[in-house]
Amino acid sequence: MSTETPDPIAQIRERFLNATEGPWWFDESDRTWRLHGVMGRIPAQADGFIPEQVMNKQILKAAKCNTPYAEYWPDEADAAFISHAWEDMRALLAELDAARDKLRKIDACQVVYDNGTPMVLATDLHAILRPASTQAHSDGLA
Repeated sequence: MSTETPDPIAQIRERFLNATEGPWWFDESDRTWRLHGVMGRIPAQADGFIPEQVMNKQILKAAKCNTPYAEYWPDEADAAFISHAWEDMRALLAELDAARDKLRKIDACQVVYDNGTPMVLATDLHAILRPASTQAHSDGLA
């Protein structure tokens, strides 16, 4: 029996990958609030003359009236949070992957010693943390 603690990021990533594809969006009527995602896509055809078609998947439909739970449909802020969750998770996981990649590169840097103190050269760190293309862009050069 394994006593290994599950990686919470791996669990989040698994839930994200198993969820309905995004982007998600919502709509509402006087009677219902609905959350939608992407069931599938039909690629663009005729050299783009016919654009990509997105097939809708209804994820949630909540009644807004005539039910004992009608008051639980989300307000505008919660609806925005819910409908952006898929895209936000994708962006956050990409940022996390990039940060972990930078840490792996830093760990692989050559260590030099100054009076017994281990140090990594600042030029190595700068090259990892601020690549030339990012540096040029942030300085207004790109």
